[in-house]
Parts: sequence; C-alpha cells; structure tokens
Amino acid sequence: MNEDLGFLTFSFSPLGSDNIEYRSTDMGGSIPMRIQKGVLISSLNYSFTNIKVDNPNLEYSASELEHIHSLSYALSYIHPLENNWKLLGRGGLMAVSNFSSALTADDLFLNGTLLLIKRLQKEEKLSVLSFGGGYATLAGKPMFFPYINYFKQSSRHWSYNLGFPQAFLRYHFSPHTRLSLNASINGLYANFSKPIVVDVVGLNETAKKLSFRTGFLGIEYQNQLGKYWNLFLKAEYAFWGDYMLEDNFENDIFKQDVSKGLYFTTGMKLNVLRNKTRGTKPRTESN
Repeated sequence: MNEDLGFLTFSFSPLGSDNIEYRSTDMGGSIPMRIQKGVLISSLNYSFTNIKVDNPNLEYSASELEHIHSLSYALSYIHPLENNWKLLGRGGLMAVSNFSSALTADDLFLNGTLLLIKRLQKEEKLSVLSFGGGYATLAGKPMFFPYINYFKQSSRHWSYNLGFPQAFLRYHFSPHTRLSLNASINGLYANFSKPIVVDVVGLNETAKKLSFRTGFLGIEYQNQLGKYWNLFLKAEYAFWGDYMLEDNFENDIFKQDVSKGLYFTTGMKLNVLRNKTRGTKPRTESN
C-alpha cells in the first residue's frame, strides 16, 4: 500500500532480438476514508498494454496482442491492532481482455490480499514488517502467493526493502530526491474475447488466454516537484521473461522466451496529504 492519490505512468521496451516490442500506459487513483479506528481505501486503475510481435513466421495472428485493456477496482481496509500491529485486507475485481467483442465472465478476475503489518518508528528511523498472502495475477497467472516484506530506514540517507515481490536499496540525496536499485517481477494475464487459432504441428488449436511475465533489475530516480507532485524515471533490465498463449484450461499452446533487454518507465504521482503529515522529513514509505 502507498499514499499516492493519483498516478500516470508510461512503460516501453524497444524491439529486441525476439522481435517483441512492449508498451504500457497506466493510470489510476485512490480515495481514503477514515472509518472509526480504521481506514477504507477505494482504488480504480486502468492500463493499456501493446505487445507488438514483428515476426512473419508466427503460427497465429499477433495483432490480437496489441490492444490489451485492464480496468480494476479494489477496496482495502486497514485496521489497527495492539502493539503497533495493523491488519490489512484487500479485495478487487479486474476486467482484462483485448475486448474484440462484448464483455463476458471470462474477462473478469478476482484478487485479494490479507496482511499483518508491524510498524516501529524512532525519530527518523522507521522499520515495517509485513507478511501474509494473496491471490492475484502477479506472476502472469492467477495463483495464490506468499507475501513477506521488511522495510528499514537505517539513517537519514539510506533505506532498504527486502522481500517478495519487490526489493530495493535506496539513497536519499535530500528530502525531495532519491535514487534506488530495484529488483521485482511483473505479470500480465488477459482473456481473448475471440479465440486465436494457433497452428501447432499442423493441428489448429484455439488460445483463449495470454500470460506475460518478466523479472527485473533496475535503477530508479525520484524527485518531488512542488508540494504534491512526484516525478520518477526508471530503467530496468529484464533478466528473465516469457509469454504464453493458453487454452481455457490454462494449458500452454504457444510459448516464447522474451529476450533480455531494457525497459524504460516514467510517470507522475500525486499526493495532497504527504507534506501535511511529514513536513520536510525524508519519505519513509516502503513502496
């Protein structure tokens, strides 16, 4: 969880030796509301992904991958417990498809997370331990996954985060500028409104799902602009990745490794509450 009330990001990977070009635009926002002792957060996100495959020898029509839309809504609740513990529950619904025809139940995916969070802070030093589990398409397929995360603000200039699905080492140049070394995974899982015919050893198979996943190592620069806006620039190296076409039973019909290469992301985040609650201290959130 983070405190960003709004965001807009653009991601791009140029055409590589695998003849695949990846582009993605993401936007969304959250509205927090205090309910008695807890906080209820309502979030709405939209993303548009274009996976362009420039390969005349493909066994299917790659144009179906070029317009993947994702619209998701999530409701989260954070409840304080004793001894600086908090309980976080989150449930959401996603519609992810190329939408070449009307929306159906196959385009919809449920997701949820349940976490326990322990937060300790002494002056400018903050540590946060989070653990639990969830169900999502985090790794490119709908699946249950464990979540464990330890964040530490060790000094005024250094912080780090260990765990899954993200880890980083961060240097704070000033209260408004920081640089991070990151490791993370990313995944996309979508439904095809109309089945794609794939020629497999002379036999025609029909694909209904797309699974795309990558693992990243990268560097990220963030700079606060004015009171409420935050600009970030990210360059990441994909050390592993693949995409698969599957039938309705999640059996692989076609699989291709994604070549190792660079991904670039830039964007803006908005938060009107951050400065009111933290003044000029370095930001110490774990996301």
